[in-house]
Amino acid sequence: MLPAALTSLLGPFLLAWVLPLARGQTPNYTRPVFLCGGDVTGESGYVASEGFPNLYPPNKKCIWTITVPEGQTVSLSFRVFDMELHPSCRYDALEVFAGSGTSGQRLGRFCGTFRPAPVVAPGNQVTLRMTTAQPGPDPE
Repeated sequence: MLPAALTSLLGPFLLAWVLPLARGQTPNYTRPVFLCGGDVTGESGYVASEGFPNLYPPNKKCIWTITVPEGQTVSLSFRVFDMELHPSCRYDALEVFAGSGTSGQRLGRFCGTFRPAPVVAPGNQVTLRMTTAQPGPDPE
């Protein structure tokens, strides 16, 4: 079994990259800026919705590609997750795909406020697609 690199997804909310501090070093409390999508490369890290910890913006499609070193697998662990709830995640959703791009196997589609179970990809790369709807009355 291949070792899993840990990437924590704090779904439309998050903290930041975790960096070890040397003894006696003063922590830097600069708040990270989270953008809509991007490439994340490394052995571990965090991803969050645009503007976290504020509410995510409406009418967006954000795509992140997460890549860990060859020979490892991506393991997504959800720390905070809070999206609009709909039985089929019709309006706001986070989708996880194996590999680079959204044409690979879909490993999950999530919405609502319950944290999803961890997602382990079959390889060293996953793509996250977060879509948010325009606010307005529910047509159903």
